[in-house]
Amino acid sequence: MRALSVKQEKLIKSLHQKKFRDQHALFIVEGVKMCEEALKSQLEIAYFVVEEKYLNNFKEHNDIYVVDPKVMNRISTLTTPPGCLMVVKHLDQILQSPAKSELVLVLDDIKDPGNLGTILRSADAFNVNEIICSKGTVERYNPKVVQASMGSIFRIPMQYVELESYLRDKGKDYTIYTASMGGVDIFDQKMEYPMMLVLGNESNGISKEVMSIANYQISIPISENVESLNVSIACSILLFEFNKGLMGF
Repeated sequence: MRALSVKQEKLIKSLHQKKFRDQHALFIVEGVKMCEEALKSQLEIAYFVVEEKYLNNFKEHNDIYVVDPKVMNRISTLTTPPGCLMVVKHLDQILQSPAKSELVLVLDDIKDPGNLGTILRSADAFNVNEIICSKGTVERYNPKVVQASMGSIFRIPMQYVELESYLRDKGKDYTIYTASMGGVDIFDQKMEYPMMLVLGNESNGISKEVMSIANYQISIPISENVESLNVSIACSILLFEFNKGLMGF
């Protein structure tokens, strides 16, 4: 057990901002459950900081800093700090995209961090091998994304790319499906693997350029009383359907 220095505290607080997360290639993980998930993975931990009352939860971890609640309040990104926090290195060197993927999720300018975190959980649940994001998609190390992912961020490779050119190049080896209000009913759509499922921006949907590359446009039948589904909810439904073929039912 060690005391956290002023310099270390300043560094952790700086990681509340994207530019410093990029500069230091570090991000913050908070909460007992999330820290336990991080310890199960191959993450490289820079700092492990806890309040004394949580020491027993991590008694097998030797390299740890103990702080009082006032310090935890200062360094936490959460309104109600959970009492333990990790600073870990970016995931790019740990999570490598597979040579071949049967089910790839593609995100075109998803902006809400809560949506991205929930999408990560669904992707983890339904056998997505990797996630491809447009440059305009919210940063995966945003604290709200990390929290909402509930640990799934530690398991799924993600790339941020120029999406149109990526799909014209890499997409040639996949059947590309785009989620669209005017698409074919998902329950009537033939599944062709390997596949890419493209989800669009919360307000504007999928760009015309990306839509033009798709092989199929698909939709989820919903009640006339509802205009549309939240993108993270739609993602879960679509991935469940696409996953049926991979699971053999």
